[in-house]
Amino acid sequence: MRLYWELSRLAFRRQMAYRAATLAGLATNVFFGLLRAAVLVALFGARPEVAGYTVEDAITYTGLTQAIIGFLTIFGWYEIMRAVQAGEVAVDLLKPAGYFSFWLARDTGRALNQFLLRSLPIMGLYVLIFRGISTPTTIE
Repeated sequence: MRLYWELSRLAFRRQMAYRAATLAGLATNVFFGLLRAAVLVALFGARPEVAGYTVEDAITYTGLTQAIIGFLTIFGWYEIMRAVQAGEVAVDLLKPAGYFSFWLARDTGRALNQFLLRSLPIMGLYVLIFRGISTPTTIE
């Protein structure tokens, strides 16, 4: 278990080396999130509710979708493909760790970094800017 903890920690630290990329991703997500929110506010117009959703619900949806882009790697994760292409997969298979557990530990560190440095600040900005973030009252 210690091996996987160390792999996650090293992956977290590796992401910290790319601070400018993280800040650029944060700025991009905030910009496009605010743009999407502005479009949704305009679409709602004077209507308080559309199809059971309020403007606050639409803004919350926009904030959440922009916040999860970083840590879920929605647009693809190419580390394993690069390892196969470069031939590093053979070395990975020789390591004293399960192949999938090895990559899961690395991705967990990366995802935690992106969650802390991109997702939480995005949602914090949405709360500060819009003050109308809705939270679920019931689970259906």
